[in-house]
Amino acid sequence: MINHSEIGFDLHDAAQRIKSKAISLGFSACGIAPVHALEEDAMFMKQWLQNGKHGMMAYLERYAEHREHPDLLVENARSVIVVLYSYFWGQQQPQDAPKVAKYAYGIDYHYVVKQKLQQLSDYINESIAPIHGRAFCDSAPLFERRWAQQTGLGWIGTNKCLIHPQLGSFFVIGELIVDLEVAYDAPLKGDCGNCGLCVAACPTHALTFEAEFDATRCISYQTIESKEDIPDQLKSLLHGYVAGCDICQDVCPWNRNLMINPNLSETVRDLVWEMTSVDWRSVTSASYKKLVKNSSLRRISYKKMCMNLQAIQTSIPDEKDKTE
Repeated sequence: MINHSEIGFDLHDAAQRIKSKAISLGFSACGIAPVHALEEDAMFMKQWLQNGKHGMMAYLERYAEHREHPDLLVENARSVIVVLYSYFWGQQQPQDAPKVAKYAYGIDYHYVVKQKLQQLSDYINESIAPIHGRAFCDSAPLFERRWAQQTGLGWIGTNKCLIHPQLGSFFVIGELIVDLEVAYDAPLKGDCGNCGLCVAACPTHALTFEAEFDATRCISYQTIESKEDIPDQLKSLLHGYVAGCDICQDVCPWNRNLMINPNLSETVRDLVWEMTSVDWRSVTSASYKKLVKNSSLRRISYKKMCMNLQAIQTSIPDEKDKTE
């Protein structure tokens, strides 16, 4: 274990330098919290899983102890550095095209965020103090939104998204857990009040005014996580989505008048968001693999995408392609 107390540096200065570097790397916001157990979240998660609200997402049942105790992911962990990376680009898909959630418009965010987090880690190690740490972005058993709230970057909204006062909710969350102690941010206390627009807008009633969430009814779950065909009673409620859903975020007042992230110019290079209904009808197994090679849509198999397209009554390629 590295004894950072012997190195001698200002905790507040170190924290500020880390945050400044994060912004210079293209992150939209950065906050830091001390590592501690998240017992309340762990208890809520356990009950939610026992109630079967996670559907086929069996992976959520694993590593429960790691979620509660992030120091199990990094030995002698002291700090959780949380970053937000806005994917709001201001562009819209062609009218009547099968809809794709905005986060999937460009290059897979896992690549982008984790690469930048590694650069941040290298900077800390070389310019502030030697560290041991790991970078995560939707890739480990972590309560990501809770850690973001703990670092003062927002609150968890009624729609279960993290809401930042200036950035809204169109961003992904990344973490860098390190064995370095610095000055910490205070948790942000906030909530959505009695708004409820997301609950009223959710066509499948996955959300409730009591802030409950049934993932099995969520359009994102049905089009991505579920490997089965979408239930008939939900097909008419998809609102044209075949990959994810933005409905509860689109109606959120905190997402009005958002600033476009200028750092997205190089990451939104693929043509998924530009595709028309005609383009989707011509997609074959081979062309689909090429299309999603560097996209978050890789998680959706060609067979599943065909099922999703059929659910919104968009014609698909020959049946022989659906076996791949």
